[in-house]
Amino acid sequence: MLYHTLPKESPARLFPKFLCFLDLDIAQQLVLYWSGLLFMQLTQSNTEQALRRRDPSLPSLYSTDAERAAGQTKARECATNVVRSLEYFVHPDMGLTATDFLGLPVNLVYGFFSDRDLPERLWFDVIFDQISIVSPGFGDFMKAMANRGGGGKAFQQLVLKQ
Repeated sequence: MLYHTLPKESPARLFPKFLCFLDLDIAQQLVLYWSGLLFMQLTQSNTEQALRRRDPSLPSLYSTDAERAAGQTKARECATNVVRSLEYFVHPDMGLTATDFLGLPVNLVYGFFSDRDLPERLWFDVIFDQISIVSPGFGDFMKAMANRGGGGKAFQQLVLKQ
């Protein structure tokens, strides 16, 4: 539905359909599952990069290059599933009960798309605007997290220092 509110030439018109769920509990469990898988993939990839910087002769954490590529594909798939689910949580019928849980998934996935400069990041502006309609304070907080880079950077800058 949010897709159709955007001008036809908008680069944020990325997801004409969103993932809808049977109920809020299932939705939250699936989004946290995808967020957890994304986090594990990113942790493994970042750990390998850090180890290789220290000692390039260390063996890879991946068995093959194909396994590494599959992990990267899985990470993007999980992130895309989360971002396609966001409209479900910010739909006006959901009220505030759905938006309060979005902090971790949104922050993690926004950081993923931003760090890689992927077009899916543009969808977050649409989601943040909708969150601001449903919950102005939380919407402003989410935008502030995104403006500080998303991912762990935003958490360290905005939450830990306040």
